[in-house]
Amino acid sequence: MSMMDRHIGGKIDVLINCVGISMRKSLLELAEEDWDRVMDANVKSAFLLLSALAPMVKSGGAIVFLSSAAALRPGRIDAAYALSKLALNHLSLMLGAEVAQRGIRLNAVCPGPIMSDRVIDERLIAPITSEHRTAEEVKKELLEEMPLARHFGDIPPVESVVDAVNFLVSDEAKFITGAILPVDGGKSLAGMKSREPPWELGRPALKRTKTPAPSP
Repeated sequence: MSMMDRHIGGKIDVLINCVGISMRKSLLELAEEDWDRVMDANVKSAFLLLSALAPMVKSGGAIVFLSSAAALRPGRIDAAYALSKLALNHLSLMLGAEVAQRGIRLNAVCPGPIMSDRVIDERLIAPITSEHRTAEEVKKELLEEMPLARHFGDIPPVESVVDAVNFLVSDEAKFITGAILPVDGGKSLAGMKSREPPWELGRPALKRTKTPAPSP
């Protein structure tokens, strides 16, 4: 019996990888040791975890990587963090293809900003201008980044991430693997221009007619 077997005490039903550090720097501000530290913590750790424990996850078990909505859109701040989580998403797909042959599901959840003191506090100083902001100004800014959350007037709570993870490890998701699931109030869609629907509720859309070209 290996040392890992003795500590775990049998087969694993659910394995969650939840690790993340960031530097709050742009790429050109990063030192090499900053880059290595972020990549080691956010990507290499997941590889090492799966290398050690994947053989102990039983058939029908589930693995979830906690990634980030930062991986889904390019940004100027936390560049190494975003890139590391993008790599983690791809790692989840590649490892997922391998463990699926043993009846194991592997999915990733990508939370956006959630309602917590830490999320608010780290944004009280604007990253580009170093301007000091109030908590209410930060909340308003976060809502502006999340069209769905803005509609409901609430920043997603931590329970929204927990619910997503609970679903992915449940029997209801037994045929779901390789999913990259955003839980971000629409933040990953914020770069897409929204359009008003072409009709009001209960009223059909008006047909467009071509304007005839003027006679020469």
